[in-house]
Amino acid sequence: MLPGPSLHDLTDGQLPESITWAIGAVHLRARVRGGATLTGIADDHMVPVGVLEPVYRDAARAGYVTAEGDWLRQTDSGTQQAERFRRVWRGRLDRHLEDWSFDDPADKALLDRALDKVAGELLDEQSRRPTFAG
Repeated sequence: MLPGPSLHDLTDGQLPESITWAIGAVHLRARVRGGATLTGIADDHMVPVGVLEPVYRDAARAGYVTAEGDWLRQTDSGTQQAERFRRVWRGRLDRHLEDWSFDDPADKALLDRALDKVAGELLDEQSRRPTFAG
C-alpha cells in the first residue's frame, strides 16, 4: 500500500497539523456532500463536538474557515490550501501510477471523479456508524 503524504508534508510544515486536518475535513465534505458541519465531522470520527471545537476555532482565527452556527465553510485561503493538498496528492500519485499522465486533462478528470467517488463512499460509510451520542 502506498502511504500518503503526512499532514506536515501537505503544507511543507507551514501550518499546524490540526489546522491542516480541519481544512481537509471541511473541503472533503463540501466537495462530496455539498457542505460541512461541525456535528457531522465529529459524528463521522465518533468524537464529541467539544473535542473538535478548539481545532475549528483555531482554523477560523487563522482565516481558513468560517463558522455560522454548526455550518463550516472554507474561506478563499482555506480553498487555496485545500487545492494545494490536492496537488501534493496528485503529484504523489503521478510518481507511482504507471501508464498515467496528469498532463492529460482526460486522465486528470477521470482520476478526480474516481477519487471523489471513493471519498463519497468512505464518508457514507462513516455516516452509517453509530454517532458519539448513540
